[in-house]
Amino acid sequence: MKIFIMIVALAGLLFAESIELEDSNASDPVYILPLKDYPEWLCEATLKDGKKIEFISVRSMMQVYYHQD
Repeated sequence: MKIFIMIVALAGLLFAESIELEDSNASDPVYILPLKDYPEWLCEATLKDGKKIEFISVRSMMQVYYHQD
């Protein structure tokens, strides 16, 4: 099981895409931290209407996902 997790994590690192910030002054919608200060942890969600929201970390993105009204 540990080997499987290591393989999945390695594959995620090998095939990860870098995220280019559309706005250099953008901030995380949850923690209100500037996105440009944490480029290695950036993640984004694409909504059904095509709008992209950028987050400072996966944890921040999941907080928005799980606490939707």
